[in-house]
Amino acid sequence: MATESPNALPALQSRRTEPKGEVRRAALLEALETLLQERDLAKISVGQIASRAGLTRSAFYFYFSSKEAAVTELLREVWAGMVDGAQKWNEGTDDPRAALGDALRGTTELWRRHRRLILALLDAQGDPAVRELYDSWIELFVEPLAGTVDAERRRGRAPQDGPPADMLVRLLLGMNERALERHVRRDEDEAQAAALAEAITQTWLLAIYGTKDP
Repeated sequence: MATESPNALPALQSRRTEPKGEVRRAALLEALETLLQERDLAKISVGQIASRAGLTRSAFYFYFSSKEAAVTELLREVWAGMVDGAQKWNEGTDDPRAALGDALRGTTELWRRHRRLILALLDAQGDPAVRELYDSWIELFVEPLAGTVDAERRRGRAPQDGPPADMLVRLLLGMNERALERHVRRDEDEAQAAALAEAITQTWLLAIYGTKDP
């Protein structure tokens, strides 16, 4: 029987605007996402985004402080999908291998599906505001997942002598980030994606449970 979750993963907050403003904002985001399929973020100007959306540069700056800030808005849905994927393991399960495997395969697929968008975000982290938001998204995972690690240790399902749970989770999330970035920058195929997701899953299981089949 699944055990009670020690912590719930929080949902990302969305920005609320008036209906007319929402239409314009959505048009700008759609224009940016379309342009990112054609070229790198560095080669896209605010004027090009606004023009593609049928709006002015001043309209763009009414909604976004920079094109990098607009990229972070586009990625809210991606991050929300990753939060949802992690929720099953975080809620407690009798089959942590399956739950973690599903979550990490889902994360790998999200990175592949939104490859150009995620690379745009990674390349935009020279902007302090973008870096701060990216770091805050990562932190959404740390406390609840660390709570689950601690709960598994209390239940006797995971070894007690590992590093502090929050440190362990940050290390594992950092590994995910670097491995997935390398994967999408190389534009590797589905077979390589499946192998990577399985390797990441085994690493999480070994780090938390001391075995690949807890």
